[in-house]
Amino acid sequence: MTLIGRVHSNGNLWLQAGSNLRMDSYVTCSGDLLHGRKGPGSVDNGNVQIKDTDGNYQNMKNSDGSFLESTNSNWYDSASSRWGGRVQDAAFGQTELNLPLTNSDDPHKLIERGSGNPDSYEHKAELKIIDGAAYAQIGSVWTNVTALLPANTLTSKSFYDKHEGTWVNTTEVDMAKLATSTYFPSNGVIYASDDRAGTFNALRLADAADLGHPVSIFSENPMYVKGDFNSIDKQPAALAADAVTFLSNNWDDARSHPDTSLNRRRVTETTCNASVMTGNTNTTSSNYNGGLENLPRFLETWKDNWGNQVKFKFTGSLVNLWNSLQADSPWSYGIYYTAPIREWAYDTDLDDPSKLPPETPVVRIFQRTRWQQVDIGYAVQEDSI
Repeated sequence: MTLIGRVHSNGNLWLQAGSNLRMDSYVTCSGDLLHGRKGPGSVDNGNVQIKDTDGNYQNMKNSDGSFLESTNSNWYDSASSRWGGRVQDAAFGQTELNLPLTNSDDPHKLIERGSGNPDSYEHKAELKIIDGAAYAQIGSVWTNVTALLPANTLTSKSFYDKHEGTWVNTTEVDMAKLATSTYFPSNGVIYASDDRAGTFNALRLADAADLGHPVSIFSENPMYVKGDFNSIDKQPAALAADAVTFLSNNWDDARSHPDTSLNRRRVTETTCNASVMTGNTNTTSSNYNGGLENLPRFLETWKDNWGNQVKFKFTGSLVNLWNSLQADSPWSYGIYYTAPIREWAYDTDLDDPSKLPPETPVVRIFQRTRWQQVDIGYAVQEDSI
């Protein structure tokens, strides 16, 4: 697996690979950088390679089979020599990266409703989907405009999420139809929340291959993305939710029934281009949360009808900002999904501020790098009189 772009952890960072893990940019954490896996499970001793300042991959594994990590007595000097400042932890002065929020210790507030919550993206949204209905501000009044959208832009659907072990009541948004509506938000920000009692509520995005506009979608509830997202005429786009689950182009609600075997939920190749802000559960002494590679959630066996593993192609960024408060069942493997071929890449368009998704939250940092003294020669010219 190759990770393109910066990697940072607010805390300790564990790295390991069954075969090869390559990281091509800065790797930082505010705690310790460690080899292995947090929580239960075996430790893999494959190569963990990180690019140095000259663009060459340098292995975390030493020649004797041990690994260079924060617990080594000569960590600071050895890491500086091996990676030239591209790998830094607390020993290098790295600190947590926190958003400038009123409730700075609880970034989940970004996706919660706005009443009494100044950090909520509900305050920035020009289109809201609240309890299954769409609202837009007409004059100074928030008005239910559901009936004014193209027919079936919003529909109610249900399916079974075997990870959560429950039926899901979704408000499904047909993004292609919404893109043609006069109520598509001019600032690109959509906020969704469904607090109706008695059901596991969620937002689902469908027919979203061609968004037509830059968009950032924030949901207090879990979010499901069905089929390709932003794969045609790529737009700046962000998805933020309590948890984000990707359903393939071949997803069928009828095959989600709890009595249907996982083997019947086969997939076809699916693509997503977006910046994703999402939640996860904590790793404990008895349960691993799946790590970064399982932060995007799945509910299918990622194989085709002939048993070949299928790609999930993702370009963007992944940020685990909070603990999931609603979709909080523990991670496991092989029961409700098997993994795709992860063809993942950082979207370098995000390096251009003009191409960031609408109203993107921003953290600014100063990166400490190495320095060296350079002798400068001076030439003295004597003028004759």
